[in-house]
Amino acid sequence: MSIAAESMGARGNNGDATPSGYYSQLEALLDVPKSESSRLRLSFAESTEAYWEALSVWLEDQGGERGLPSAYALMHRYVGLPISQALIRDTERRNLEKFFDEQGFVAGTAVPPAEMNAALDVWVSSVGSSANQALRKMWETASSRDRITDLALAQFSTWEGPDGLSAGGNQSARGARCLLTWRSERKFLSSISKFGLVAMHGAVDGGSGTIETQDGAELGVSFRAAGNGSLGIDFGGNDVDSLSLIGSDIKIRTATDRLLRRIPKNVVIFVRDALTASYVEVDRALAGSEARILIKQTDQLEVKVDAILDDAAQPGFCKVAGGQQGIPEGWTGYLGVTFLRSPASELLAGRDLFAFQPRLTTQMSLQGGLKLPGRMQRWSAAASLTLVVTSDDDIPLDLYRIERDPESLRNVETRVRQGLQPPVELPVDDLRAGLADFTLSLRHGAKNLQNMQIRLRGSGTGEANTTWVTRNLAHAVGEPLWPLKSVEDSDEAIGWIDGSSVEAEPVESGASGLAVSAKLSWTDPSNVTPRRGKLRLPGPAADSCIVTGTHRFIFPTFDGKYPKTEWMYGECLGCGMSKRQPTRFKKAAKSEHPESTWRKPLEPPVREASGPNWTAFLDALVYMGGGTRRDFSMLARQIEDSALFERQLLHALESLAVIEVQRDEELEVLAWEVAIQGIAGLGQESWILTGAWTKPEKNQLRDAVENAGGDISVIDPSTQGTTRIEGIVIEAMPAVADELVSPDYITPHAAHKLAAVLPPLSQVLRELPRQSFPSAPNYEYFNLQNASWAEIEDATVPGLYRLPRVYGSGYFLRTQRDIGEGSGARVWAELGKHLAASALGWHLLAYNPETMVLRVPLGADLPGLYGRAAVLASGKLPASDLRSYSLSYIGLTPETASLLIRKLTS
Repeated sequence: MSIAAESMGARGNNGDATPSGYYSQLEALLDVPKSESSRLRLSFAESTEAYWEALSVWLEDQGGERGLPSAYALMHRYVGLPISQALIRDTERRNLEKFFDEQGFVAGTAVPPAEMNAALDVWVSSVGSSANQALRKMWETASSRDRITDLALAQFSTWEGPDGLSAGGNQSARGARCLLTWRSERKFLSSISKFGLVAMHGAVDGGSGTIETQDGAELGVSFRAAGNGSLGIDFGGNDVDSLSLIGSDIKIRTATDRLLRRIPKNVVIFVRDALTASYVEVDRALAGSEARILIKQTDQLEVKVDAILDDAAQPGFCKVAGGQQGIPEGWTGYLGVTFLRSPASELLAGRDLFAFQPRLTTQMSLQGGLKLPGRMQRWSAAASLTLVVTSDDDIPLDLYRIERDPESLRNVETRVRQGLQPPVELPVDDLRAGLADFTLSLRHGAKNLQNMQIRLRGSGTGEANTTWVTRNLAHAVGEPLWPLKSVEDSDEAIGWIDGSSVEAEPVESGASGLAVSAKLSWTDPSNVTPRRGKLRLPGPAADSCIVTGTHRFIFPTFDGKYPKTEWMYGECLGCGMSKRQPTRFKKAAKSEHPESTWRKPLEPPVREASGPNWTAFLDALVYMGGGTRRDFSMLARQIEDSALFERQLLHALESLAVIEVQRDEELEVLAWEVAIQGIAGLGQESWILTGAWTKPEKNQLRDAVENAGGDISVIDPSTQGTTRIEGIVIEAMPAVADELVSPDYITPHAAHKLAAVLPPLSQVLRELPRQSFPSAPNYEYFNLQNASWAEIEDATVPGLYRLPRVYGSGYFLRTQRDIGEGSGARVWAELGKHLAASALGWHLLAYNPETMVLRVPLGADLPGLYGRAAVLASGKLPASDLRSYSLSYIGLTPETASLLIRKLTS
């Protein structure tokens, strides 16, 4: 079928790209007589879609490892599929990815065919375009344009973002820019805005660079993987002043002498990154996508922006004044902004307001949800998704659901909504009729405007995950560092810890350990830690846009062959702001339009906007089964985009025996896997579920527990989601859970059993691998007595050190022997604090036998299986107490606490 499509563009076929032209080539290829032509065409329409669907199913079953489905037909339903595979070579596909970058498309967003077609038209037609000759020639044939648009849409659906390089591997103009990021970080009971910088992957081929500071000095920076083809810029532990970051002329020189720059502007629009909970700076507003806006409080700018948002944005967004919630003084922030239509033209009169004109056509987009890792685009079935339909045209629209018949693999269409008048919001759950895989098709009459494929996955929904092969990770008792990491197999194991299951003999510590009282052994660090000054960057140049208020827009130019599309977009040479302008200037109409026109107010959202919830996150973990560190990061950062939260979340799930974690020699996370399904006993009649429980399995267990006279509930659904069972005695539990769990994985008094088999922490300290200790101009040293960090010029005292990322990054533990040998052991922060205490004959523990509460300093969670033993005593994660600067593990009986304390202090 694709060979026939390739023949359509061959010399001598006159570029006949109509369905009739395709059938002519297919009939010639198969030597079909003219008398059978009608029957061939009828059979083709009836059966060939099933072949392409079968190919798509196979590719999806491979999880994208052998490629992604790219057969895409919008304009010509049947012949469009093979044509999309034959029209363009790999060279043109790469050229299209360059086009996505140059036109400012954001990876992971929905782009309708009309918008893609218009952008292609301007790009191909303009003088100096990067479109290659083959694409230009194909675009000249009117009947090929729809096919190229189809292919561009298919290619865009798999695009992961720009690489920052232009043709020939040179740095592109857009790739040379740094972009601001905006994320929210939970601090105590409020949400604080945090700002950062990212650069494109291809623009940074070295792992480090330097940035110019306000005083003219050069500070080392490093780059880390972020979302959508970008690299986060790390300032080596320095706290950068937000006001300085937003309003500065930023210049970063990479290790390969490439210059990355960001010129400040008065209006900054951010769109949510498809892979994280962070928002990334874009050139203009996007319709139907949640955005954030930052504006400088100057002249009447705030008043004008308020009017624009009241007119074109969905009600319910939040406005935050400067100096509040992390917004810098002199700036105003807007959160939760969704543009549902273009602002009225009279509201856009102003030099800094051009970016509020979205590239709006009739289109669908998705909001909310939890995106699953992998090359195939999949969404969690447990997180609410909302379909948003926007348009500047007042036309009625119909929405169809297209599903694949499992037997014939043919598509079946159902009209789910009729006569829609945008803007419209529709919960996806109301459209899917219980299906996990389907396509939504937006149409105006017989014209297909946009197709959107949706795949929902969960522990009880959709096809099983094929991207992870189960490794059966568990802790091999007897292996070096076994309380800190899990392995697939071991010849040295003398026992195993798998989730909450304990198959090992108790170990005596051989020493009595330190005495631990109810009194805290540390003081509040806020009373002793000096406040470090914030890093400031150079202010804007005198001729920059933010100072002069003047932009220098560069628009595409044409050599007489004007594009058919009505609008084109230009970009400011300085700050990168986008502006829309007609492709042809028309004479002004004789009658003047009124200065303003009344428009119907927009409706509030159909439901409160919310990010991924804890239940959806846990369900996603169970569905995935396991994954790489990057997979976990992608899921975690959709909840909160910070490295600290990601690490804390990983440790929390490890402590709850939900996952097992594989680490390398330096204790860096390599992979994770959901622990084996188990039930951990908290007391005589209390239990929690651990490991991989699917939703159907939990429902089945609920029935069994209630039939036995017990009760089942969820602990802290919004922050933990652990399932708890009450009222089932130890002797009865194996019979109650007989159909779901082997008796070997039902563990009464799990906390005490685990604590009994753990080795002394001093053994872990001895087993840590050593490496050469990095040299740096200064270090930070962890003071055990006040549980705080302090700057120190040299590293000649035993204890825990924190290094700036530029000089090796991370945390290093040093004993007296390490100092003599010039070495150190790499650790993670929480582990290092307790190991430092062990090395210095100190402890970071307090225990009250009357309340059965074990406390540690904030930021010093018990590491590895020591933390799991403490958490399994109650089934609850430790609670923060800001007044005492401590974390509290509850429910530890004096017997279990005494055992665990002895292991931690001996």
